[in-house]
Amino acid sequence: MSRSLIRRQVLDFEPYSPGLSVEEVKERYGLSSVIKLASNENPLGVSPKVLHALKKELTEVYRYPRTGSPRLRQALGAYHGIPKDWIVAGNGSDEIIDLLIRVAVEPGRDHVLAFQPCFGIYRLQSKLCEVAFHQIALRGDFTFPMQELLAAVNDSTAIVFLTTPDNPSGFAPPVEAVLDLHHRLPEDCLLVVDEAYMDFAVPQERYSIMSFAGRAPNLVVLRTFSKLYGLAGLRLGYGVMPARLADCLLRVKLPFSVNVLAEAAGIAALDDDAFRSETIGTVVRGREM
Repeated sequence: MSRSLIRRQVLDFEPYSPGLSVEEVKERYGLSSVIKLASNENPLGVSPKVLHALKKELTEVYRYPRTGSPRLRQALGAYHGIPKDWIVAGNGSDEIIDLLIRVAVEPGRDHVLAFQPCFGIYRLQSKLCEVAFHQIALRGDFTFPMQELLAAVNDSTAIVFLTTPDNPSGFAPPVEAVLDLHHRLPEDCLLVVDEAYMDFAVPQERYSIMSFAGRAPNLVVLRTFSKLYGLAGLRLGYGVMPARLADCLLRVKLPFSVNVLAEAAGIAALDDDAFRSETIGTVVRGREM
């Protein structure tokens, strides 16, 4: 029997469907001016400190970046008050999601669990890795049915993905509810809390479990530079997790997935308190309005 040149999982694979870019909308509808609100991009653009760092770094783009992004991980460690060994930086948090599934889930034996609807990358990367993907529907008011989720957990559940604040509803369970879920999961089941929008939760300490990340063997928290910091086009995200798991991800991670411009931009963005505060203020005021 001849072997196909393409894996069967790819033949019927439906790609991730992002929002159209401004250029695509202009071309499709013959428009000269477009105001895009579809992808939760930063309304203020990008930090002046980031622009300065990018201009400075342009002369170094002929150099390969350092594998593992140690400067960025050091800066993130200082920002969060944790060891850099707990941090893995990636080409968007998408890459960290993909790595977690590849590293922590055994194809053909384990499965991944999430709510429905959820971020499409959880499902797509599970399928590509030949991992079963199960979902529990949200309640009618978009809150999380934690008991139903826990009831679906069994010996084969390797990862539970939880997005908070959820997109697009904005629902965010309090810290106590997320910790209760974590404590009731088996020790060999990884809880991955995707906090892509956590910077806009007020007060953040009421909803974020970042302070617990890295301290429990089966807890991971994801963050992105795409929203608050306005770096969506540079693709930069990170995960905070136990050092042992971080080491495993770094072993298999493609060596140069975070480029020199993205790393420089991330470091500069962390250093701009004024831009960060103004972005949060703008979003909160708009949300209230």
